[in-house]
Amino acid sequence: MADDESPKNCLIGYTKVGKSTLFNFLNEVELKISYNNTLKRFSITAMNSLSEIGNKSQSCTTESKILGDFCDLPGISSTKTSIDKQHEEYFSIYNALKKLKKIRLILLFEIDMVYNANNSNIAIFFNKVQELYNLQSHHLSSIHLILTKAGNKKCNLIEILNHAEFESQNIIIQGIIQGKVTWNLFYKPQQCQNEYSFETQWREQILSSIKNRDFITNDAFNLESIETMLYNYAREIPKIEEEKNFWDSIGRSKDLEKYTGDVFRKRIIFLDDNVTINRVGKLRIECQVMVIRNNDSSDILKVEISEDFRLEICENMLMVNPEKAYIKIINNVTSIGFWKEANVLIKYLTYTTANYSIPVSVIMLWKDSPPCKLKLKEKKCVYIVFSYKNCEIDIDINGLLKKNNFILLDEVKKLSKNINEAQIEVLHINRKQKRLKVAETVNAKIEGFTIFTSQIPKKYKCNNFKLKAKCLIVIDSNLEINTEKVEIEAPCIVVLPKNPQNNIRFHIIGTHNTQVRFSQCIQKFKKSSLLYIKFSERNPDFSKYFPNDFQELCNRDYHYLKIEHILINSIFKEYVSMNNKYICILVYWQNDFGRVLNADQWKIQKSTTTVYSKFYILESMNFKSSIKSKYKAVKDFENITKYLDEVKIPYTDDIITKIEEVISCIPSIFQMLIIPQYYKNNQGCQELNEIKQMLIERYLDIISSSNKPKGVILKKELIKKFDRFLSKCYIHNHNDKLVKILEYLNNPVHISNHQFSKDYEDFLAIYEDLSNSIEGRNYLLDSNICGDQSSYASWTIKTGIRISACFGMNSIRIIIRELLKKGVKRAIGRIFAAGVSEAVKQTARATVNNTIKQAAKNSIKGLNTIVSFGLTATLFGVEIVANVASSIHYTGYYGEVVYLV
Repeated sequence: MADDESPKNCLIGYTKVGKSTLFNFLNEVELKISYNNTLKRFSITAMNSLSEIGNKSQSCTTESKILGDFCDLPGISSTKTSIDKQHEEYFSIYNALKKLKKIRLILLFEIDMVYNANNSNIAIFFNKVQELYNLQSHHLSSIHLILTKAGNKKCNLIEILNHAEFESQNIIIQGIIQGKVTWNLFYKPQQCQNEYSFETQWREQILSSIKNRDFITNDAFNLESIETMLYNYAREIPKIEEEKNFWDSIGRSKDLEKYTGDVFRKRIIFLDDNVTINRVGKLRIECQVMVIRNNDSSDILKVEISEDFRLEICENMLMVNPEKAYIKIINNVTSIGFWKEANVLIKYLTYTTANYSIPVSVIMLWKDSPPCKLKLKEKKCVYIVFSYKNCEIDIDINGLLKKNNFILLDEVKKLSKNINEAQIEVLHINRKQKRLKVAETVNAKIEGFTIFTSQIPKKYKCNNFKLKAKCLIVIDSNLEINTEKVEIEAPCIVVLPKNPQNNIRFHIIGTHNTQVRFSQCIQKFKKSSLLYIKFSERNPDFSKYFPNDFQELCNRDYHYLKIEHILINSIFKEYVSMNNKYICILVYWQNDFGRVLNADQWKIQKSTTTVYSKFYILESMNFKSSIKSKYKAVKDFENITKYLDEVKIPYTDDIITKIEEVISCIPSIFQMLIIPQYYKNNQGCQELNEIKQMLIERYLDIISSSNKPKGVILKKELIKKFDRFLSKCYIHNHNDKLVKILEYLNNPVHISNHQFSKDYEDFLAIYEDLSNSIEGRNYLLDSNICGDQSSYASWTIKTGIRISACFGMNSIRIIIRELLKKGVKRAIGRIFAAGVSEAVKQTARATVNNTIKQAAKNSIKGLNTIVSFGLTATLFGVEIVANVASSIHYTGYYGEVVYLV
């Protein structure tokens, strides 16, 4: 129990004194109160409470209830009771105090008892409490009194007790008189407009008084003496005429051993001797308290069961001295219920010989106990699973591990600490063989005792895929499965990435109905949060997502968006002839692609949204303002809400959030054209290459310009980064700067170098810094380098590692996991811009022809990770479609951290 746990205030008093009423009142439970004029008493009902309020002659609280900082104990009998009833009262105290660490005692009695003090009713109560709780003077600082059912009459408790005559001394009474014990009044309900209620101020006064009292720990009570008293009572057989309801609710070892039913139900069980259960079947032990108590010797008690027997112990049981007993499995270790309770530990060891060293992952799964809190000893169940990294040299891995088994045994003993003997069962040793890259079949079914995903093919193409292990599935490598249905079944699953900081991906390629189903028999899923399931569409049809009437759809459906557009005339200004040309980014996004079933209890990450985007070149006989008015872009507006209002599309808060996630995935047009993972210079799309050159030229002009707008200052450290990039381009004079920059950015040798990302980061550093200030973004807008007028934070390369809050957006940590490289299938689509000139159409036709020829040789590569903002991770690729470049993005939400895949 944590040391910072707040003290529990235990309500102690006679039956019907009002403990449950006060318990609910102090916990602010809704109370329904009425008054019976015939019986002259109140009827109080607690709505939706743990502790029911009794309105009859008997108590409603038979077991202690805890809510907030208060514990409602069963009522103390106000009359002389039987021996059986007395022991039941002691058991209630023992059961309650044993569970609590910090305690205050709140004593309740009716105020009428005060006025009858000379009749010693109050003395009887205090004497009984003192006896039951074995109270001493050091307990007084933790005691508080509450006089219940008080009326309007004032009460001077100390004065009344001073004048009262008592037959014997009582430390509680003396503590009240000496001011060591504090007290409050709890008044009767007050009437207001035909309704009764307790005053709120009474709650505040009582709580304040209680919180000012000290607390004591349960060590301050002699609970061992109560335990001994209860045990001695259990050993005695009551006389026939005596009451024995509580005695019947006590069990001992001999009762457990003789029992032949399925459920052994008692209030308290004393394991006071060894127990041997030789029968088959199952037995569930249900009790409030189990005490391990061996009086005959100092040996630890033993409970023996056969391997075919299932022993269960209720989860909410209070077990006292569990270290003094253990479970022994006769003949073998039962595996029933093993996995749910199993401990899973992953160790990384290195076996070294004179010639080589081999790293080995050792997965240990063991159980300190069966489904209870008793230790499992002697034949302790320890499973060890070996995994190793493939080496180029020939290694007899089986022989190596056999020779070094003593190392593993020592490791197990060290981890098990108190276990003297352990049985090691080697379930699986990875075979050293080359992993197949691709497997194609109608139905793929992989079964085994233990399965490592690193030992099966990396890619599967099938109708149905099933992974089933009798013992364990170790997910230690990525899988790509092209299928309609995936089933995973094993009692235990462990996710084991090579780098603990990374996650492992299951890339499921299919349709909207594709599903991954985890079996309901999974009882342990270690490190489930490191598994990421990503769905993607098989052979996406871009013509379906970008139809001819895309612009009209933008005005009807929020799934179709034009994100940004930039004027790309040969000069900055729009033409007087009204023949103006723009480059745009079009986006289509969709939700709920693929499903993961039976995984709600695990922290598996999964993709949620797929985003398709493409460049689009628009040429129209309109002024710039007319084009923007007719072909509205999201980033022409302050936020997505204002955009949707303008195009008159209804929306909800959830839709706004989702679209903002989509927007955050998409870099600006300029960034897409510069960063090679998003767009590579290609002869099949000469028009885009020329646009890229045009925007770079504009970028160089604003950097070198001496007439910058007010508020725009280029930071020295960013200029140094830009100069560092220029130095790598080997620029000899100003005239060849643009040519050299293009040569460097488009050079395949540079692009393939993993250090190249640092170069284009340096090149774009000034652009990204300007994008994240109002003045800087306006400068870029006026220079036609960007088309972003929104209040959203600009996407930057650095958001792959961190992202800063800007323009009202919340920051979130983003971590790049891996850059995936893959060819993207080409597709051919139509040009669907309204008002496209014949010259542009001819250019497009030529582009299509060039694209087809180029596709026969190779496809555009560069399917890569891009970073995102908000709740999104994105996968981006480039595809040439007529005179546009298209891309696919996969988004996924992971809570506080976004992992890119």
